[in-house]
Amino acid sequence: MEKKKLFAVSAAGICLTVILSGCAKTAKETGFLSTYAKLEPVSSTRMRYIAPNDVTGKYSKFIIEPITVKFYDTKTAKKTELDDIKHLQEYFHTQILEQKPDRYQIVSVPGPGVAKLRIAITNLEKSTPALNVLPQTKLTGVGLGQASVEAEMVDSQTGEQLAAAIDSETGSRFSFSGLSKWGDVEAVMKDWAKRLWLRVDETHGIVQK
Repeated sequence: MEKKKLFAVSAAGICLTVILSGCAKTAKETGFLSTYAKLEPVSSTRMRYIAPNDVTGKYSKFIIEPITVKFYDTKTAKKTELDDIKHLQEYFHTQILEQKPDRYQIVSVPGPGVAKLRIAITNLEKSTPALNVLPQTKLTGVGLGQASVEAEMVDSQTGEQLAAAIDSETGSRFSFSGLSKWGDVEAVMKDWAKRLWLRVDETHGIVQK
């Protein structure tokens, strides 16, 4: 009987851990965006604003500013090596370029129909590979990497905010990305880059199936 009770308690503890662990933290405002007033919750870890399509759909050329780092937690800045930060900035920027559909242009000069993309990494938590090897620990999400971001699209001439988002994501329990230090974060950034262009497509009336 005692063994059954112990097993029940252990099972309950594991279930609770699955619920509480491996979930992305809610990203905090850092002051990076030109305004936060228009953002609306999409989920517990994501907020978003997109202007009407008749406004945003006019933009098919983009200036991509260098990825900025603006941590909302000073502890993150202290514990993250500069080389790692630089690597992730470059990786994120590369993903945005690689995921871009050919129908859009990357330019360097402001003008009519040109929008500027501004992005800041606001939190980073590396994976713990040792915890992502065994199924029993990987299932709980303990050891998964995490990243948070703030991003906005503004008119390149007026600075008017056309779209904005705050997001925080954790690596997947069902992939092998957590087997490297920044694998989960890289996977999250790759997904963000993909979603960025999906949102742009939607403003042009293009819906991916």
